[in-house]
Amino acid sequence: MPYRPNATMRKAAREALEHRKTLPPSQRFGTPVGLARARDIANNVQLSLETILRMRSFLARHKKNWDLYKDKPKKEWGAGAWSYYLWGGPSAVAWVEDKVKRYERAGELPSQRKTRRRG
Repeated sequence: MPYRPNATMRKAAREALEHRKTLPPSQRFGTPVGLARARDIANNVQLSLETILRMRSFLARHKKNWDLYKDKPKKEWGAGAWSYYLWGGPSAVAWVEDKVKRYERAGELPSQRKTRRRG
């Protein structure tokens, strides 16, 4: 059940990749994994469950980077905001959550249950 990224995610990834090209090498943002993800999103590649789960993790961990810049003009964005765009930007958050729920309903992903550790 792989899914294709939506148009807003594709636009964000393309924009981040294009912006990155304009920067000198010492100022370029994005890890090899983030750049690969951006290329997949920009090229409308079907994303697997494993990829969607990685996106969910990245977007959750780096939301604080996005929050620092989301209300500023793009010319003032830092590497953290642009890296967030590599992964589909803020529209990817709802998209990822929707796909995870679909996988759960289809029985392809066990429900996430919080367990308490004893001791």
